[in-house]
Amino acid sequence: MALIGSRANKPRGDRASMGIAENIIGTHYRYPDYFEAHILPAMRRAKADVETRYAGDLAELAGARAEVAFTFAKYRREVRGERNAGLSDALGWAASGDPKLQDLAVRTLESIDAPEAAAGLENLRSSGNLVVSAAARMALERRASRALRK
Repeated sequence: MALIGSRANKPRGDRASMGIAENIIGTHYRYPDYFEAHILPAMRRAKADVETRYAGDLAELAGARAEVAFTFAKYRREVRGERNAGLSDALGWAASGDPKLQDLAVRTLESIDAPEAAAGLENLRSSGNLVVSAAARMALERRASRALRK
């Protein structure tokens, strides 16, 4: 029995049976359009919802705003190609002393290839919070590993 997509199921030279890869090649340029039409409106609604839902609790509001900012910056980096999107927010979260915000900082700084991001992770590695410092250490190790593969 041959696996679906295996060569045994396809006669050689049959372009109609080349597989799913042929159907998706060349569509990546449309991701920004898809996000703009379908994902960003939901993100904008969530941002507005955060403002009303947490209006009475400033600490929760700050955390929710940070999560929204994190999501928008990740979209800008990964879909729009803005390499340093979210860097200044992440550096602020890193300095906040709030472990939840520092976690967002680690996740953001790891994905930004800039000296300031590496310095922010180095600072977080010496955090008094063991979870944050471990996350920063692992993020630095993953960055170093990626740099070696380049």
